[in-house]
Amino acid sequence: MTHAEPPRVARWLLQNFGCSPNNAAVIGDLDERYRQGRSRSWYWRQSSIAMITSVVALTRSNKLLTVRALVTGWSIFFLYALTLPRMIVHILRGSPTGSGLLPSSWTRVQWLYVRGWIVPQGDAYTFALISGIFAFFIGWLVGRLNRPNHRTAVVIFVASLFVCYLIASISALVKMLHDWSSSSWRYDNPYFFVFGLVGGLLGILTTLAGGFFSGPPADSASGPVLKRSA
Repeated sequence: MTHAEPPRVARWLLQNFGCSPNNAAVIGDLDERYRQGRSRSWYWRQSSIAMITSVVALTRSNKLLTVRALVTGWSIFFLYALTLPRMIVHILRGSPTGSGLLPSSWTRVQWLYVRGWIVPQGDAYTFALISGIFAFFIGWLVGRLNRPNHRTAVVIFVASLFVCYLIASISALVKMLHDWSSSSWRYDNPYFFVFGLVGGLLGILTTLAGGFFSGPPADSASGPVLKRSA
């Protein structure tokens, strides 16, 4: 079976955020093997491995850039986590009586039955949208502070975010399974877990998108530009 075009999203991610100096050759090889009959899952797996391998090699050979990207990224992240949510709550909720733009329950995930499915109510989507906007801003700011290596720096920072995301997800899963037979178990625990997984993954992708738009338009088609640090 011959496939016409490889998965666009996977190819776009590898093309724009692959950090290997042989990135173009890697993409060409994956495209050719995909058209020879490889599956979409194979292409996603191989492109992910290529990006991970290039990030690991990059952090080893460019320690100064790695430290700068991680320090700026996590400093902005913790500054956001400590200050901005309170400001948003104050603006949107107003006084403790709930006279703001949103009801006082907007920071809590509540569930609604829709045709037999349990889905979050509208307040949760508002919170997710606001979080996504600030995740985009964090990625954009990390890139702006690390130009001309903006995309490379954002890839390093997002990779560290993804590692923390995996650790937190595994910890939450273990805790949920541990509480399965305890008196503290709630029927909506799995829904909270899925909501957290999806929200965290979307936040990571949005941060990556913000970093993509942080550079000058002239280099948008040339892929990551790496200026080696001493």
